[in-house]
Amino acid sequence: LRIETMRDNAIVDSFLEEFKELEAALAKAAGQVEGFSSYTKNLQQCYSQRRIPLLQVDDNFAFLKSCAEVRNLLVHICVPTSACLERFIELSQRIRFPKRAGDIATRGNHLLTATLKTPILTLAKRMVAKGLSHVPVIEEGKLLGIFSATSFFDLFNQEGTLSLDADTTLERIRDQISICNHRSETFIFCRPDTILADFASLLGRKGKQKRRVAAVLVTEDGSASGKLVGIITASDLVKA
Repeated sequence: LRIETMRDNAIVDSFLEEFKELEAALAKAAGQVEGFSSYTKNLQQCYSQRRIPLLQVDDNFAFLKSCAEVRNLLVHICVPTSACLERFIELSQRIRFPKRAGDIATRGNHLLTATLKTPILTLAKRMVAKGLSHVPVIEEGKLLGIFSATSFFDLFNQEGTLSLDADTTLERIRDQISICNHRSETFIFCRPDTILADFASLLGRKGKQKRRVAAVLVTEDGSASGKLVGIITASDLVKA
């Protein structure tokens, strides 16, 4: 910790926001259902009863306990360092999102996929019926791209027109559905055993190229060329 001025408002806000989320997660893990919930008391209970394995590792418990003092001192002169904030957020999210990608990904028989021969309008109707926002397009076992509502907008923006009939297939918009060609969306890849904390905060946010991370594509080896086993969108994360 260090003495700082209020130029560190961004650090303070980030710390307090994450503290509030972790406080709620600890209360839930400790079985606190209503009334006042003490961060320190719930943290101690989760640690002593081994409800959260991560607390038994290294000095994570001691660190998170000390963060309660940081929160109490924030109204005075104490501001967490960037390193402190980074570690606190990492531990908080690992506690809040302990599941792994394979646990929540839409996969198997529930995973709707398409090929370049799939009629666009037929696929769109299926997506509406199933409440899906993105559908992987597969060809010979390989991921060619992602079809979503933005595919229509990208096509219209590029050609200035949008003419589709019942026989128009995804081959017609092959360029638009490519992973790299979505103008407003981007996608990240991970392995099935990747913990949610590693990507939960990225979903729905804009990356360096000002494109929103629309989905996480789960492949066997975590690469773009690996075999697709599932897909995770923001709605899957909410249900986790």
